[in-house]
Amino acid sequence: GIADGGLDTADADLDAEQAWWQGVVAWSFTWFVLLFLITAVPNAQWGNMKYAKFDPREHVGIGAWSACSTQYTEAMSWASAPSCTSAEASTCWSWHMGSCSSADFADTAGANEQYEESWENCTAHYQCSPAQWEAACLAAACGGSGHEAQCKNLTAAVARNFVVSYPSSGAAWEAGEACRPLAEVCDNDGTIGHAGNFGVVGLLSAVVGQTCLLTYLFLRKSRDMSKALWGATGAFAFAWVMLLGSWAAFASALSGEATCTIVDVTTRRAATATGTFGEIINGGGSYSYGFVIFSWLLLTAVLAVVVQRVLFDMKTPRTDPVKEVRVFDLRSPHRQQDQEASVLSVCPRSA
Repeated sequence: GIADGGLDTADADLDAEQAWWQGVVAWSFTWFVLLFLITAVPNAQWGNMKYAKFDPREHVGIGAWSACSTQYTEAMSWASAPSCTSAEASTCWSWHMGSCSSADFADTAGANEQYEESWENCTAHYQCSPAQWEAACLAAACGGSGHEAQCKNLTAAVARNFVVSYPSSGAAWEAGEACRPLAEVCDNDGTIGHAGNFGVVGLLSAVVGQTCLLTYLFLRKSRDMSKALWGATGAFAFAWVMLLGSWAAFASALSGEATCTIVDVTTRRAATATGTFGEIINGGGSYSYGFVIFSWLLLTAVLAVVVQRVLFDMKTPRTDPVKEVRVFDLRSPHRQQDQEASVLSVCPRSA
């Protein structure tokens, strides 16, 4: 110092009060948003038609613009209306149920497999509906307290709450690619497509917001980057609105009525299903839909943090930090030269 006749060097970083530790939350959450949206939006897992393990039908993944399944790689014809009688249902029910009358039959481990084989016989040979099979099952005098539950559980696993129609004959689809345009499968493709379109715009907006945010963080100490922060705020806000629109569009599709081409549980051929779209697929959608909702929640947190920083910058005037100051002993024999070189380095003020 001056008293010691020495030379002191100090780092006078005046940015300490303006440090933004919450920025880590903003950019890290945004990376997760981008990862989730890149995974979810183009994937055919917005919803799916997923069947029980013992059901031989292939699963179908529903995307924003396409439906994908291995069933589309083989040609499929339209089904004719089934004509199973009560007598036929009773006959096919009993084929694999010879030991049904034994005590505790329905409660024995693995008994469900025999019920499943019975159901397979009735659909494969007589095209009996789940309701007809259940009636034959309940009419049988099987041992065990779980017999009724076994009958109803199997029916619940394969039956859906929609109306099945057998509108025509001929080919429902030809063998080809595993993914088909959604319009060829369901008639609500427009609404679901809107969900995907909103998701794409939300993804692109989030990319712009992340770019502006990182630019602000890297360069804010050396220059005025308030415009970059404003740009990030606007982009994140727009992405937030787009993801909310994507969520709302698909939620609307789930609760709305639709007609889709399915493989009928009874005939194992193509038929049309009309009902609530959420009933035709597996309820509330699949992981692509969930990822969009979770991304919107993360982006809500990001937007709150970024807006808080904008307000802070507006209230706190920006200062230019001094990088280095050297102080010389004024009692030095070379006093005149020391005074002329008292301040050697000061950060230039930005425009």
